[in-house]
Formats: sequence, C-alpha cells, structure tokens
Amino acid sequence: MAAFVCERLFDGWTPEQISGWLSAGNEALASVSFETIYDWIYGPTQKAGKLWKLLVRKRATRGRRKAYDAIAER
Repeated sequence: MAAFVCERLFDGWTPEQISGWLSAGNEALASVSFETIYDWIYGPTQKAGKLWKLLVRKRATRGRRKAYDAIAER
C-alpha cells in the first residue's frame, strides 16, 4: 500500500485522487481515506522522507484553520 501511494504521489496525484481510485475498486488493494494518507505523509516515520514536498501546497506541517471569532472583533 505504501509503495502504491508513493508511486502515485511521485506521478503528481493528490491524496484525494489516490483515495478515490482505491475506493472505485481499480486496484486489488484496500481503500483508505485521504485523511489517512495525509496522516501517514505528515507522520513521524515519513517526515524525514519529505513526501510532503510532493503535495500541492508543499508545506512541512499541516495546520488547521483557526475559528473566526466575531465577538472578539467588536
């Protein structure tokens, strides 16, 4: 599974495309969600491999958006 995901990332696929391809049953592999692929890419075991450089945004860390606080604006 890891080799398949790495190959597709090197080919320019996004985790969403990889997940969709696997979910459609095009391979004899189990399907995984794109969140699982992102977690694997940003996990401590793959951080040194720098697979995050193959992603569209090319960021070393994955951040969540901060909630907009309309009350604090007043």
